[in-house]
Amino acid sequence: MALFLPSLKKSGHLEQIHITVAVVGSRKIATQDDYGSQGWQIFAPNLTIYGFDADAEACEKANTELKNRQINWNERHIPLALWKCEGKSTLYVTQEPACSSLYPPSEYYIEHFVGNSKLIELADTQEIKTTTLDIFCQSENITEIDFIQLDIQGAELQALEGADWILKSGTLGIVSEVEFTELYTGQPLFSDLDLHLRMRGFTLFDIHNMNRDIRKMPIISSKHPGALIWADAFYFRDLIREDLSINLKTPEKVLKLACIADILDFPDYALELLTHLTLQYGEDEKYNFADNIIESLAYVPGLLKQGESLASLPVIEKIRVYSSSYKYKNFSMQEDLQKQAYQYLLLGEYDQAGSIYENAIEFEPNFKANYWYLGLLLLLQDQEVEAHTAWFLGIAEGKPEEIDIWIAELVEVLQAEAERREIIGDKALALTIHENINTIVSQYNE
Repeated sequence: MALFLPSLKKSGHLEQIHITVAVVGSRKIATQDDYGSQGWQIFAPNLTIYGFDADAEACEKANTELKNRQINWNERHIPLALWKCEGKSTLYVTQEPACSSLYPPSEYYIEHFVGNSKLIELADTQEIKTTTLDIFCQSENITEIDFIQLDIQGAELQALEGADWILKSGTLGIVSEVEFTELYTGQPLFSDLDLHLRMRGFTLFDIHNMNRDIRKMPIISSKHPGALIWADAFYFRDLIREDLSINLKTPEKVLKLACIADILDFPDYALELLTHLTLQYGEDEKYNFADNIIESLAYVPGLLKQGESLASLPVIEKIRVYSSSYKYKNFSMQEDLQKQAYQYLLLGEYDQAGSIYENAIEFEPNFKANYWYLGLLLLLQDQEVEAHTAWFLGIAEGKPEEIDIWIAELVEVLQAEAERREIIGDKALALTIHENINTIVSQYNE
């Protein structure tokens, strides 16, 4: 689940980028194969997905489904077999169609292993045309693909060999299925693909989803439960290394890389990139992510020890000068004052936040949200009576229809903070807030 993207979406930062994805082997077998349903829709409408699969029927089915769903991003599935060159090749159709490959199934594997043997048994062969990702992109005037996923049963390296131009043009992340044991005769293995990508400036970040298989023997080791067969390998560019000099080290590319890292559940790398952008380009609001970092980290469970505040984190100290909470920033607009006060609240600096809300109430007493947050701050400081007084002052002298609206707004503010406290593990304070919500609702429903 993405940590920073919801905040970046809310602040409008995602509007300045467009993410383009290529899924090589795009047959949708499981829910996780549908990128639009796995969080990537947060980039919509600035999202384009190209799916490639040798199975024309699977592509047609995917396109029909997308049309029926009326998606708000661009996605299409193209019946092409991607390889390292144009030409003709044999497609080895297996008992499980999703296991079909441009390499023949390994008879040795089928004879000696249990798990996947039946799935990859040969059922048929077909002569098909192959092309490359570079040729497709150039024919469609596609100048960059930000992220590529590959799962084409042993032919991933060959597809990458046919994508050198598009990789150099701007590809920032790659996830590829890799094999450690030949499922298909003559296929490249993990070490081959890893060397290819490292020579092109990609760094291996993780090997995930390890899959093993056991031999056709009646015993197995408890320490070594089967041979390692395949996994998913995650690669990213490292655009903030000072010893690297490539044309992709632009603020926009680094932001895209941070977004891709976040959506793929690498929040540490995403945070490092967003921090780098803020420190290097923070004077430009397009690349100032201090508030987003504070807002997002405020929802991370177990981040702080007992008695610590978010403001004490070294990463916050680094970017603090660029945040709305910086003490020397003078705001006059009500919206800016609220943003500054809320940042102080998230940082755990309640006195500063309370002072701003009090001044904001004096500046514009009819802006009710300031009363709700001032009362919340008092409640967080164990001043329950004072909190209810602040809320009462905001509600007093209102007409019945106004009071109903204000109560709903107040409850929404309190509910959001209660949910945040539950997420970070502060159950006691979450319970206190819920109890106060019940008190407010019952009091004004009498």
